[in-house]
Amino acid sequence: MLALGYIAATTTITIGHAMTLIKVQKIACGLMLFILSSSALHAANFKAHCRDRSPELIPTRMACIGPVADVVQTALQRMGHQIKWEHKTWDETIEIAETGGVDLLLRHSMSAERKQFLDEVAYGYEVREVFYYLSPSYAGDVRNKAELNKLRVGALEGSIYSAEFAENSTVTKVEFSNTNDLIEALESGSVDAVVTSSAHDMDRIHIVPQARRASYIENFYNGRYVSIPKASKRSKYFEEFKQTIEAMAKSGEVTEIFNRYGLKAPDQIN
Repeated sequence: MLALGYIAATTTITIGHAMTLIKVQKIACGLMLFILSSSALHAANFKAHCRDRSPELIPTRMACIGPVADVVQTALQRMGHQIKWEHKTWDETIEIAETGGVDLLLRHSMSAERKQFLDEVAYGYEVREVFYYLSPSYAGDVRNKAELNKLRVGALEGSIYSAEFAENSTVTKVEFSNTNDLIEALESGSVDAVVTSSAHDMDRIHIVPQARRASYIENFYNGRYVSIPKASKRSKYFEEFKQTIEAMAKSGEVTEIFNRYGLKAPDQIN
């Protein structure tokens, strides 16, 4: 009888422990489901525009690759969000950004005008050189700003070359929607010169037959930015996005991402 009572008591204790364990497991599963559903509830899809700025930004059929795309995607994933890529020209992107029709702009410069509708964060800095290429029909050289001011200078519409050129109201600026039209104007003599840099298809302009590079060159330290339009529905995430990008730059992660592509990262200023 004593043995049977011991067995019964032991069985009761074992069953009690098992029930307790089952309850704990149910609570744990419930907490996990709550956390996952809460995370999904707060996750957002960011609409980003991709354009061809090889090798840093390369549109693919359904996405965008390159170190700048990776930096942004890594930051958003760390914040618990997702990204949806669309392919647009820069002219389209900057116009759409003013009304908040896009959530992320990648790899661009900043100006006082853009600051009115964009919240930006720099992922690095680099020295930019701005060059002027002279039309075959223009016989002289350009050695300084005063000589430049006498010319008709072609430029890409919506592009920022330098603060000096942007603020120069003396020179006659002729804007074109794409590089092909800009080159055609240079070749035909419709403009005396065109302005360009490594960020503005300079390699294509450099090989225009009989076009010459002017002696006058601008040099300055230029930030490379990603931004969220102020009018975007995702603008509420900007401060967290900025802190995440800056932490990646400070830790060396941005440099590591560029190095994985075999590219030199822009300078990191902490």
